[in-house]
Amino acid sequence: NVFCVKYDSDTTWPEGFDYEESGAIGPNADLSSIECYDVLRGICLSDMDLSGADLSNKHLQNADFSDSDLIKCNLSGSDLDGADFSNSDLFGADLSSTDLWAVDLCGINLSETNLSNTLLEDIDMSNVDLSNANLYRTRLSRVDLSGANLSGVNLYRGSFNVVYLYPRAINSEKSL
Repeated sequence: NVFCVKYDSDTTWPEGFDYEESGAIGPNADLSSIECYDVLRGICLSDMDLSGADLSNKHLQNADFSDSDLIKCNLSGSDLDGADFSNSDLFGADLSSTDLWAVDLCGINLSETNLSNTLLEDIDMSNVDLSNANLYRTRLSRVDLSGANLSGVNLYRGSFNVVYLYPRAINSEKSL
């Protein structure tokens, strides 16, 4: 059983072993059919290559993804409340239908990311690259987007409640 064993692109597997669907975690891992419920809460996946991995519909609250490569990673339908994405690359990732509450996404790459039908609440997204991201039907509440790159973003049918689009002054908060 290799469930939750971490691997990278240099790992050598026995011939014929289907590591991508074994429950091990690394590039192109497919955990979509693995029943793991609370096992992944708070898991440390920092400094890992998880590009192309399928971590959809998982309980990943307080997971540590810091310094990780999450390019085109599928996290759709997952609970990501409190997760740490600092210094991570989420280019082209699928974060649709996720809960992102109290997550620090400050300064990271979210370009071409799918955030449709997502709840973004109490989040620092200042200086984030959201170029060409899909925020269709996304709910933003108490989100700081100051300095963010919003070029080409799909905001159709999104809802906004206290969203900051410029640096906040200490005594004069303005919201959209």
